[in-house]
Amino acid sequence: MSWIGFIGYFVSISFQFIGTKLSDAHTGALITSATPAFIVFFGRFVLKETLK
Repeated sequence: MSWIGFIGYFVSISFQFIGTKLSDAHTGALITSATPAFIVFFGRFVLKETLK
């Protein structure tokens, strides 16, 4: 459970901050707004959750 929390929070937010630092404002906004889609993706394939 702690491994999932580590990936879901620390790695995800770290990559988001690195991506926004290395990109322009437009691309940074796209990365930030795509975060919920990545959470659904990881929930489906890592945790085997069903989509309703």
